[in-house]
Amino acid sequence: MKDRNIRIQNIFYMLAFVYDKLNYAGFQKLGTEDFEDGYDLLGKLFLHACKLQLIRGFPHDYRGYTEKTAYPHGQIQMTDSITQGALIDHQVIVQDDSFSANIPQNQLVKMVLSRIAHSKSFPHDQRLLAKKMWRNFWPVKNINSNDYSSVKRYLHRMGQDGSLLVLLSEILIEGKIFATNNENYKMVNFEDQLMVSTK
Repeated sequence: MKDRNIRIQNIFYMLAFVYDKLNYAGFQKLGTEDFEDGYDLLGKLFLHACKLQLIRGFPHDYRGYTEKTAYPHGQIQMTDSITQGALIDHQVIVQDDSFSANIPQNQLVKMVLSRIAHSKSFPHDQRLLAKKMWRNFWPVKNINSNDYSSVKRYLHRMGQDGSLLVLLSEILIEGKIFATNNENYKMVNFEDQLMVSTK
């Protein structure tokens, strides 16, 4: 069983680094709430940020896709249409873009919601809320741990890795909050992430 005793000093340092993001996102309301441990605190922060995101609406972006269709649109791929035999069925292979909510940022958030909903490390009320929010992500594809690295690389390459939801998602997935070493507690790789994100 993991040791979940967390020094309040570490929580203070963590919140100090994200103070501007918490203020911007409307997190002042969390100031008077009680937190049992780091999981409780991070769960509350993540779910509150997720709630605000759902109120504003999903971020959307253009995503490229390829499909075989009888109704040409976008860019027709004649070579692929011939080599794959699509023309025999009176169809062509096309490449096009769609304005979609099924983007890596939303996929990452959905994966974290699923983990919170099924993890006993988080309080029961947070698990129920995460499950309820997860249902709102029906337009977004489910991803698993194997997809996480590619999603993280994409977000970093596109400069989308500095948002509060993405930062909290990374911390929750990778366990970058605290580490123990000879009974001493210390922050792990947290300050550098947040300092880079606020530049």
